[in-house]
Amino acid sequence: CTNAGSGSTGESAAAPKTEVSIAIPENVLGEPSTMLPTLDLDKYSVPEGDAMTFVKNLKIGWNLGNTFDASNANLSEANELDYEKAWCGVITTTDNIAAIKAAGFNTVRIPVFWGNMMENDGEYHINDEYIARVREIVDYCREAGLYAVINVHHYDEFLIKNHDKEEVLRAVDTVWQQIAEYFRDYSDFVIFESANEELGARLNDKDVARDSGTLTETQCYETANAINQKFVDVVRSTGGNNANRYLLIAGYNTDIEKTCDNRFQMPVDSANDKLMLSVHYYNPATYTLDNSTGNAWGTQNDVKAMNELFAKMSKFTEAGIPVIIGEYGANWRDLSSLSGESQEKHDASIKLFYQELNQTAVEMGMVPMAWDINSPSQNGAKGVMTLIRRSDCTIYNRYAMEGIQEAVATAIPMLAASCRTASDEALYTVQGIRVKEPSVRGIYIKSGKKIVVE
Repeated sequence: CTNAGSGSTGESAAAPKTEVSIAIPENVLGEPSTMLPTLDLDKYSVPEGDAMTFVKNLKIGWNLGNTFDASNANLSEANELDYEKAWCGVITTTDNIAAIKAAGFNTVRIPVFWGNMMENDGEYHINDEYIARVREIVDYCREAGLYAVINVHHYDEFLIKNHDKEEVLRAVDTVWQQIAEYFRDYSDFVIFESANEELGARLNDKDVARDSGTLTETQCYETANAINQKFVDVVRSTGGNNANRYLLIAGYNTDIEKTCDNRFQMPVDSANDKLMLSVHYYNPATYTLDNSTGNAWGTQNDVKAMNELFAKMSKFTEAGIPVIIGEYGANWRDLSSLSGESQEKHDASIKLFYQELNQTAVEMGMVPMAWDINSPSQNGAKGVMTLIRRSDCTIYNRYAMEGIQEAVATAIPMLAASCRTASDEALYTVQGIRVKEPSVRGIYIKSGKKIVVE
């Protein structure tokens, strides 16, 4: 199926002009309740160019993680559905995507490892059934009124492995030529993203690329820039709606500080004002990804570190280049078996992390996209980064979702005008969608009041 047209799937919403503070829940860290530092929005100038206007439609996003990005699955005689569920355990349904919309998200990022079902013959031909299945998910997003981001995930696992720079660029050319042509007639609700986290230091990984271990950091920057430029050139060359499609450029390691280095360069583009930048946020990793520094987050220093790092991206937003936080998250942990640990403090800190990140990002003109792997496994003490159970479309991590939804309700005026009035007795999602009854647990609006459905 194709979808030609203007590509706007929702009304544009301007960021609020007032300062907002969030109270730290009392005794989250055993400290007195306090207020987070207010954010001086006047410091961050967000130009009103085409890209900056377009990105407001994306609002906040969600990742279909551990799905099409499953690499090294080691499946024999498998079909596209086997790979899709190899890591997450389920097949993606229209109900899953509808639940994402109902939960308040407006964009779905679809990470894809295109090496699945690809013959290792040096031709880099994408399997027909595999790309058709990806297209089905994109169509689910379109039907639900969601934007869809498609990328090339795990370059290092297949496209870069055992190849030098010249061969890598040929692989990028070949793979993106196929993807771009396949989705050429789709409108701009489809966004292409050049890569994931591989464009950076991994280009010099001694266990991956043929010429790795020999590159300086500057040469790694040059190679990352060359791959991003190749991506843009190839997509534009396919014509159709791709001539002016919005493209998402992967930052160096998708690391904020590394991407702000002047050695990282945005590509030259034949289209005007159509490029966006992608970075990731899992800081501090000792809290978000493991528990080596404890199970709580939310001190003044924690919040300050987040705000100061995000503020560095003004280098791009003030130049009219939108910033997408393509992945972020923090593992939720079941601490019931650990002595001396407070589950209540951890739960509250998870909510605060997601709330502060979303509110700060949106107020700075950025789009946060939560990582979600659909796994109930706690992975030992490290926990799990799952938000929504895809098996029954219910919320798994209520603390993270409450943080996201409350931040969105504060930071983005998404609600339809009618649902802000006490006289309107209809039920609305935080996205401003009128519903007969709650389809998932979360925050709803009725008669101008917030309703929390447990």
